[in-house]
Amino acid sequence: MLFVNVQVVVADPFNIPIIKGLYNEWLEQPGSEKAKRYLHTEYHPVVKSITSQLQNW
Repeated sequence: MLFVNVQVVVADPFNIPIIKGLYNEWLEQPGSEKAKRYLHTEYHPVVKSITSQLQNW
């Protein structure tokens, strides 16, 4: 199937009422330490151990 003239609406997340409420009641402000701790994620590799491999055997 070929999609032609597909339009994507890009919205500012800070204009969404639920997001505004989260920041007002819990996260304080964008970029705060609380916001970074709870919303920002990062990748870290999972270390494989012999125990986890034996469970799958």
